[in-house]
Amino acid sequence: MPGAKAQTEKLRPCPQYGAGFVRLNGSSACVRLGGQASFEYGVGGGRRGYSGTGTRSGVAVELDARTETDLGPLRAVVRGGGAYETGDLRWRPYN
Repeated sequence: MPGAKAQTEKLRPCPQYGAGFVRLNGSSACVRLGGQASFEYGVGGGRRGYSGTGTRSGVAVELDARTETDLGPLRAVVRGGGAYETGDLRWRPYN
């Protein structure tokens, strides 16, 4: 099978860019994928008729790609994320 070899190849690290970077197969580019997820549940004194409870969840993702070119280093970063809030936590800032 032509694709079987590509699936079994191990990721090659790129230590020159730091921890977590791996080389894309067939390329000189190195990438790192990272992010975070969070969840909060709050209980307390309500305000403006709210029950004083609520939830908050969020996610953030980052893709960092780096390579060397004839003109010098090239870096591309893509970040995205979102959050969802319910109840009384909609009115309180993140800590």
